[in-house]
Amino acid sequence: MKKYLILTYALIFYQMIIFPQMDSGYPACALYLEGKGGIGTGFFVSDSAFLYLVTAGHVLSNINYYSDTLLILSYPRNPSETKADTIKVILSTFKKENRILYHNNYDVVLLPFGKNVKVTFSGVTYFDGVYRYGNISSINHFPIKEFKKFSEINIADECYLFGYPVSVGDPRDPQFIYSRPLVRKGIIAGKNLIKNTLIIDCPVFQGNSGGPVSVVQGLNLYLVGLTIQFIPFLDEWENRKFKGLYNTEVENSGLGVVIPVDYILELIENFNTRVIR
Repeated sequence: MKKYLILTYALIFYQMIIFPQMDSGYPACALYLEGKGGIGTGFFVSDSAFLYLVTAGHVLSNINYYSDTLLILSYPRNPSETKADTIKVILSTFKKENRILYHNNYDVVLLPFGKNVKVTFSGVTYFDGVYRYGNISSINHFPIKEFKKFSEINIADECYLFGYPVSVGDPRDPQFIYSRPLVRKGIIAGKNLIKNTLIIDCPVFQGNSGGPVSVVQGLNLYLVGLTIQFIPFLDEWENRKFKGLYNTEVENSGLGVVIPVDYILELIENFNTRVIR
């Protein structure tokens, strides 16, 4: 009996070392983005000089097509707290000052938010066009030292997807709170070496776009990119009576596409180069 108890404790200790526990506040890094053009997910990243908002390019362009205002909900790390800070962003001000940086080849956009004295709301000197309402003292963000580039990611790495999948559930009797972040767990299923994107075995739904994806390596979680779309399963059939008449049904395959952090870093470098000049 004693031998079995020792073995049990040894297995528990092994799991604690090999399988790190995710901080319960980690999902709060996912920001709720809303405008007349739709809803999506984003997140803050920081370097030693600036704080930046990152999301999928199509999320911001859809919102900006119908409205000049982007509303952001930022939650505290304590998951039991229900109040979020609201951040209002006037996009025309960002455009006027050339602070909306779309990547030329990838579906990612970067918005420099302010000078980073220290990453607290009181420690960031915000640029014009940013208005915050609330009392949360700190900003949930990903410092670039916690990034893992495309070349550093291994197939079958365990990953987490954070975001706001507002397209699932029954809105008549909601099974979850749409404006609170959800976490999904999967693995890195593969790499598209032609497009330099990551493929995750983790369902992605409308509203998840722009959400951060992290991997587990060793005892740590690292940001590897942002999700932009699910990979569809196409079911096509032809009408036997009317030749040439086809119907295509699109379903979610359970696989998703992630833009790696390499292209976020490119945008940060472009902005910093411009500022130095």
